[in-house]
Amino acid sequence: GADHTCSLQADGYANCWGNSALGATVPPNNRFRSLSAGTGFTCGLTTKREPLCWGRDDLVTDTGIPATSPVIPASGDYSLVEAGDGFACGAGVKSGVTCWGDTEGWPDLFSDTDQYAQLSLAAGEACGLKIDGSAWCAMLSQAGQSLSGVILQVSAGVGHACALATGGALSCWALDDASAPAVSGP
Repeated sequence: GADHTCSLQADGYANCWGNSALGATVPPNNRFRSLSAGTGFTCGLTTKREPLCWGRDDLVTDTGIPATSPVIPASGDYSLVEAGDGFACGAGVKSGVTCWGDTEGWPDLFSDTDQYAQLSLAAGEACGLKIDGSAWCAMLSQAGQSLSGVILQVSAGVGHACALATGGALSCWALDDASAPAVSGP
């Protein structure tokens, strides 16, 4: 996260440290498959495949009021969860992506039906890697950009994104650029 981080222990419990003013470093007593630290909050994918978020819950539940206990922001069977800056998203096991929190102004962030292997969220940016190896990235209030080539990993940063393709090729670009680069092998 912006001012905290978490680790997943061998027994599945979360251990978080850093700025605890918003409660992001106080994980619930649940077991997790994965964790993702956002700005002032943390989300984890429980062993029951449910997203569970804690900390600055006003950003992940749209209530405007911080919750006093962890919140399950979306129901269903999820394969991954990713926390960003004021919003989070989860990829369904058999369906598309659901996002919650401050998503106002976003175009349709992710397809309702595509399955995703990876999500990467930052301050106003989002990238997704589909299970077929295709990927795209979007910036707040702008349509997404598809990436050409077979992509292994994507990463959204503040105002930029990077993609790693098969063969080891790495490309990075500004997300306000009208066209994302083709990403190919060496």
